[in-house]
Amino acid sequence: MSDDESKIELNRRRVLGGIVTVGAAAAAAGAGTFAYFSDSEASNDNQVSAGTLDLTPESGSLATFAFSEVKPGATKGPHSWTLNNAGSIDGSLDVDVTVNNNSGVDDGSSGTPANSTDVSESDLAKAIEVTTLSYGGADITGQISGSTTGPSGYFTAGSSYTSLYDLANNTHADGSGDGESDGGNDLIDLADPGSGTDFKIAVKLRSEAGNDFQADGLDVAFTFMLNQNGGQ
Repeated sequence: MSDDESKIELNRRRVLGGIVTVGAAAAAAGAGTFAYFSDSEASNDNQVSAGTLDLTPESGSLATFAFSEVKPGATKGPHSWTLNNAGSIDGSLDVDVTVNNNSGVDDGSSGTPANSTDVSESDLAKAIEVTTLSYGGADITGQISGSTTGPSGYFTAGSSYTSLYDLANNTHADGSGDGESDGGNDLIDLADPGSGTDFKIAVKLRSEAGNDFQADGLDVAFTFMLNQNGGQ
């Protein structure tokens, strides 16, 4: 090999060596430390508090009604309650209705002709038709699943109607799909009353009611419940 050839080969080695050296320097530079910007802000004194449901009648208390001197074929009412939710969260309104015999048999001492027949509470409730049942101006009798043709033994079977007995003994299937009962209340899942919603009822003693119903009466109780969830 000539000296020139030897020099050329050596130069190539140097060049290759130089390339390797540069590559190593670049790798070393990549292993250096870098700084990143950052900033933070804090939100303190946050709170979580429970909301409230507060069912209140507009007058401060639920007034009672007395439908007295009722005669066959006559309608009494409607009686109206205005309900409010003074709480901070919306709810679902349920209504439970109960009827009890008030032992209204007259003994004649009041000057009213005596009536020795004490019609049972269920028979009397079946003789009383619910002619108006509304909430917020909307008819809600469609929630009542039952109907009657009157108390057996007192009325001749005719056309069916919604009675006070049907309202007080109304049942609802579980429609929520959660496997839980709908609370057993007679009217369920009514809208939140907000700042004021009227609940109205009117009744009529059916014209078929005869002398056996004279002086008999019922005590009727309406219980309104505002729940967080429908069917609760």
